Amino acid sequence: MTTANAYCRIPVKLILKLGDKFGYDAYLKLSDSKIIKISHSNEPIKDAIVRYHETKGVQDIYVTKEDYLKIIDGFKAQLTHKLFDPETTAEDKVDIIEKCYSMIKESLVSIGFNQDTIDMAKKISESSTRLVKESQNVFTLLKKFSENCEEELKKSLIIGYLCSGMIETFDWGTETIKEKCSLAALLCDVLLNSAQIKEIQILSQSLPLKPESLEKINNHPQNVVQALANEDWISKESLVMIEQHHEEQSGKGFPMGLPHTRISQLSAIFIVAMRFSDLLFENNFNFREKDKMLGALRRKYNLGVFKKATLSLIEIIGTNES
Repeated sequence: MTTANAYCRIPVKLILKLGDKFGYDAYLKLSDSKIIKISHSNEPIKDAIVRYHETKGVQDIYVTKEDYLKIIDGFKAQLTHKLFDPETTAEDKVDIIEKCYSMIKESLVSIGFNQDTIDMAKKISESSTRLVKESQNVFTLLKKFSENCEEELKKSLIIGYLCSGMIETFDWGTETIKEKCSLAALLCDVLLNSAQIKEIQILSQSLPLKPESLEKINNHPQNVVQALANEDWISKESLVMIEQHHEEQSGKGFPMGLPHTRISQLSAIFIVAMRFSDLLFENNFNFREKDKMLGALRRKYNLGVFKKATLSLIEIIGTNES
């Protein structure tokens, strides 16, 4: 009997927003070994059916892996229209980006890298960059929509936003380099699930993890880089940022434990932006703690490329400390 592992999930909310011509066999997952069909490929799925199951607490509908790639391809045109339409609200854009991001992760983990998923990832990266650029205060925007947006994606958007501003403080900063950072932020943890991402926080606090979790977490930067290494659509700079995003000035980061002298300036910018994002979440976006957060980073990152990255963050955020 076919198991539910042979299927990929699509968020119900995304089908309602983008899937008005959704004409595929659709299923509900009752358990890891049991699914039921709720619509057929010979006619579009009815909104009423989707909304009914949504009221019953269903968050995802499942399709075969073959159909999943067709659906991603079909969503792309509508995605472009929705995300770049001035009539689409910022709230709807955040929601669409979040749901499409979950589809990208599902596809990459369950199926592997393929052109349709790559194209969607590039569109999401481009639209995310545009969204934060148009926002007067991206922190307020993401806090406002926090209930409808996973922490992982919010951090990705914030990292991209911070990197963009920090890069502008360097004379070599360009729009192309900013885009490379945004793409790295989107993909750096793409092979990890939400539980594993939370375990990274445990690891950063030097608390024990199960050996199997530790191995996957330690290796995930290199796993992503290996999966992307032969792809011509992603730059070498993005790959280096992904590979080094858990390294530290102290040389006690992972996966390679690099000394700070072997970490690129772009990677240092990325790491400092990521650490500031972590502090924002820990402090529930309380900007009255801004000087305290920046002070902690300044003490931690005070050498070479890390010092330059921290000073660039302070320049764009501002501080009352002397």
